[in-house]
Formats: sequence, structure tokens, C-alpha cells
Amino acid sequence: MCYDFDDDGAGDPGRSGDFAKGVGQVMLTRAEKEEVVRGIRREYSEKAATGGGVVFGDYRGLTVAEMTELRNRLREKAVKIRVLKNTLVRRALAEEGIEGLDELTAGPTIVAFSPDEVSAAKAMVEFAKGGAKGSATAAFRLKGGVIGGEVLSEKEINELALLPGREEVFAKLLALLQAPAVHLLRLINEPAGRMVRLIQEAKKAE
Repeated sequence: MCYDFDDDGAGDPGRSGDFAKGVGQVMLTRAEKEEVVRGIRREYSEKAATGGGVVFGDYRGLTVAEMTELRNRLREKAVKIRVLKNTLVRRALAEEGIEGLDELTAGPTIVAFSPDEVSAAKAMVEFAKGGAKGSATAAFRLKGGVIGGEVLSEKEINELALLPGREEVFAKLLALLQAPAVHLLRLINEPAGRMVRLIQEAKKAE
């Protein structure tokens, strides 16, 4: 079973109703399973290289419309979501040295590949609180994830979602660096300005 929601409409098992009911069990050949495993490993390793990883969510009870909204929210954060066979997810990540995912990948699982530490977690938590049309989506919950090579529980992922994103951290850091830089520039330029004025006055006197 493999549904990719990166493209518009791609992988949508239906247009209305309960999303989970629309996801059928698709039998894969051995070659297809190998390809899926390679794809998961490739996607995970790319995200892990930038400090990201994967976040798991339980999509039972979500409608197709709600799943589409979640996909769109995650896409804005450069997060790709997929519905994959749990055994293939565990196998792929085990080959990347990640173990202990049985509980996190039990039952219907959506896999979000996050480019950094917090993007997927923040967007998914916000979705669970706001849901479609701004209403809470109690049917959706985070299960946990693997960030920076570490397996995180549901509680830890929710706590991670409270942290500022990388762009926000960089913006604050830049603001801190710029403030003293302005003062330093003024200190450096002030003597130079006085020197220029003295030279100009000396030329006038000549």
C-alpha cells in the first residue's frame, strides 16, 4: 500500500467520506516492495541530512477533504506526506539504523517527511487543533516520529511542535547580531566623519 500526496489529487482514494475507508489494501509485488523501501530510505536520508526526519500520524476518522487540507498545510512547509505499508516503513528505517517503531507505526499511519526538526510536527499539531474550516480535528493525532536519528514519542513530538522553527530562530539571531553591529558601525564611522570634516576645513583654510 502506498499513496503519495505530493501532487494535486495524487493518491486520493476517494473524493468524499471517510479517508481511511477509501484506502484499500493494494498488493505489491516483491520488486515493488523493494522500490518502496528504497524510496523511503532515500526520502528519510535526505531529510535526516538537514536535521529533519519523519513524523507519524493516525488518520483514522479523517475525511478526504480534511486529508487534502492537511496535505496542503504540510506542502506549504515543504513536507511530503505518504500513506505507506507499516512493515515497509519499519524495514526501510531499520536499514537506516532506526529501531523500535512497532508502536509508532501500528494501525493506519500517515508518514510526513520533514525537512527540519519542527516543520511537520508544528503543522500537524496546528491541524489537529484547527482542522478543516478552523474546527478541531479530534480524529487526527500524532503518534511520534524520528528526528535527528532519535525516536520520539507522541508527547515528545507534541513538545517539539512548541519550539520555534528554524527560520524564526535565524530571524531572531540575525536581529541580535544586527543590533550591536549598528552601534559598532556608528562608533567606527564617527571618528572617520570627524577626520573628513577636519580635512575639509583645512583645505578651506588654504
